[in-house]
Amino acid sequence: MSARDFHRATSRPGPGPPDRIVAERRQEPPREYPSAPLTRFPTPADRHARRSCRAFAATPVSRADLGDVLQAAYGVTGRRDAGQVDVLERSVPSAGALYPLELYLLVHRAEGLAPGRYHYAPVHHGIELLGPDVPEPQASDLFYGQDTAASAAVVVILAAVLERITWKYGDRGYRYALLEAGHAAQSLDAAANARGLGTCHLGAFRDEALAAVLGLDPEAEPPLYATALGPPA
Repeated sequence: MSARDFHRATSRPGPGPPDRIVAERRQEPPREYPSAPLTRFPTPADRHARRSCRAFAATPVSRADLGDVLQAAYGVTGRRDAGQVDVLERSVPSAGALYPLELYLLVHRAEGLAPGRYHYAPVHHGIELLGPDVPEPQASDLFYGQDTAASAAVVVILAAVLERITWKYGDRGYRYALLEAGHAAQSLDAAANARGLGTCHLGAFRDEALAAVLGLDPEAEPPLYATALGPPA
């Protein structure tokens, strides 16, 4: 199965509920090897206290904080000479330094920004207005009724221009794009939490509908992941 076939087969393009976990199923405990010798570590001095935020305040996110979060997620950190071309260095690792991701935003509430659909332009460290914001009911529906997509100040969507990475790595490039989306989301998450913002990562969305809202070709540049962020309630 090719990368595009796999993505298409696991997409949820139309109406209807997302996949549901069977109610009787519970979280399984992590694996242990009782017969293996165990060495315990000291209690961590600083436990990582990150939690998903599902209740956001009605206050806007500051433009400075939003810019810092986007910079941490996928910003340009430098340039290096690679012979005939300059290579942009970014804030996350990327297979072959090909950086296939693009960041799009649904801005509901941000200081100094009109509500709307935006694209992050990392070379200029700015965002480009693509169109008006989507109404709250539509924002929620795009993410299968997850109200965090409507109540958050901003929703950041990570999409991948697949040709940027599959030309070199073939179908395995799709796997690398997914890994990179995870790197970027984690960096975004850490930067947001350091600034007192709440985050909630969103993996369930209507693929074709979300791509249409952003003006993307779901075959060439599919959305992979999203993060709702804003001041927590």
